Amino acid sequence: MTVGRADGVVQPSSGTLWYEADPAGHRVVARYADGQVAFAFGRLGDHPGQFNTPLHVAELSPEFSGEPGSVDHGFSIVTPWLAVADYGNHRVQFFECDGAYIGEIELEARQPPCRLTWRAPVLDVTTVEGRSVRLHVAAALLARTHRDERHDRRQHSDPHRVWRVC
Repeated sequence: MTVGRADGVVQPSSGTLWYEADPAGHRVVARYADGQVAFAFGRLGDHPGQFNTPLHVAELSPEFSGEPGSVDHGFSIVTPWLAVADYGNHRVQFFECDGAYIGEIELEARQPPCRLTWRAPVLDVTTVEGRSVRLHVAAALLARTHRDERHDRRQHSDPHRVWRVC
């Protein structure tokens, strides 16, 4: 179960870390339950993995059609992702819980996102004008055909997984 608050702080299902947007530092901070900083990721910029005033963080678990789920002792394991409302760059960025960049979705008409709410399988994005945009995350990320040539694609040790290395 995810515990979320209106201030953009998310405690993932594992209960290990809290994630919060740090708009002034242009980053996302992961904290232990006692408040100590575990790690942070991001910095000011407009490249993948960089932020311009991130305002909100939400945990999500998108499902990709036809992709087998992980199974451990008969129970399905869902690895959550983090969605970050990147206000100044008018986009939502997606990360694994360790801060590894997954992808991004720019909002139509360059609307700045302020708040994110995960309602599987869609992400509701509230813009600065109070408008709500509903994104089917898996479909939107799979449909992206644009390749960002600013970043070199490198192979991870798992031959079925490709990472962008900045």
